[in-house]
Amino acid sequence: MEQIQAVLTIVNTVLGVVISMMTLYLFLKARPKKHRRAKLGKDSLVINLTGHPLPSASWVEGLRVWEPDKPPAFNTTEGWGGLDGSLTRLVRELPEDVQKRLLGGDQDIIIVIPGLAPAALLLMVKLLGVTGTLPQFTAPVRGSDGGFQLPEPISLSDYRLKNRLK
Repeated sequence: MEQIQAVLTIVNTVLGVVISMMTLYLFLKARPKKHRRAKLGKDSLVINLTGHPLPSASWVEGLRVWEPDKPPAFNTTEGWGGLDGSLTRLVRELPEDVQKRLLGGDQDIIIVIPGLAPAALLLMVKLLGVTGTLPQFTAPVRGSDGGFQLPEPISLSDYRLKNRLK
């Protein structure tokens, strides 16, 4: 009887160690990777939808910047429907090569979003619906000197994934 009890104790201990090791492995495998900003390359594209010239920023130098011929006009008088129509026109007015890259989910595109919060929100959701992914975004912010600065872009897809796994 004592021998059976000793064997069962050893089996129980071994199973406990195996289960603990498997749990540790699964925990380490599922944890979020270190968040890294997407690297900008020579093919990166900045789409300026603010309606204003971009503030100077060192990370923008050497990148292709596309701006509409005339500032985006957002129809806010007809509620969400008018705003959605404005955003649809905005995407359709992009050059064909830019549309293809954007709608293909190209992560080398940074969109400088408009300051109108409802338009920015719907633009992000529209792009997610069309492309299945969120591109990199940035927006001008007022600096300590009172002028506007353009912070480095953030990949909202990476940010979403990082926060989803917390």
